Amino acid sequence: MGFDIISFLKEWGGHILGAFALFVSIRREFKQQDQDKINKYVRERMEQEQIPRVALDCEIHETYNSQGRKTYKLKVENKGNIDAYNVDISFESCMDNKIGGDASILPFDKLEPQHHFDMLIAPCMETPRKFKVQLLWETEDGNQDSVEKLVSW
Repeated sequence: MGFDIISFLKEWGGHILGAFALFVSIRREFKQQDQDKINKYVRERMEQEQIPRVALDCEIHETYNSQGRKTYKLKVENKGNIDAYNVDISFESCMDNKIGGDASILPFDKLEPQHHFDMLIAPCMETPRKFKVQLLWETEDGNQDSVEKLVSW
């Protein structure tokens, strides 16, 4: 009467696989709990150390109107976590007479965090494909700041 592996697996194989699956499931649950603790700690640290800042960004989006003509929107977005005041846009000196737009909305009074405004712009024939846009703004305490961005059509 020797040890028969096939009969042993028929009788106990299901129990062994079940125990292994239970072990893997418990181990995965402990790992998930540890990861949740780490994420909670990191979130709390970020909230404690959150530095108020304004992070303005701009992009140009191409749209088509009903006649099939291209128009462009310059989207200015506040990706920071505090308000930006008196937001203004200036183009490169060589661009002053080569681009038209709705300048009546500028300077934009207040741009809240995670909000944006769009400005329609119209390039002329001599407008280069890439040019620099300078975004100017003030913070709540009156500090002026700016960022320069290279945009393209």
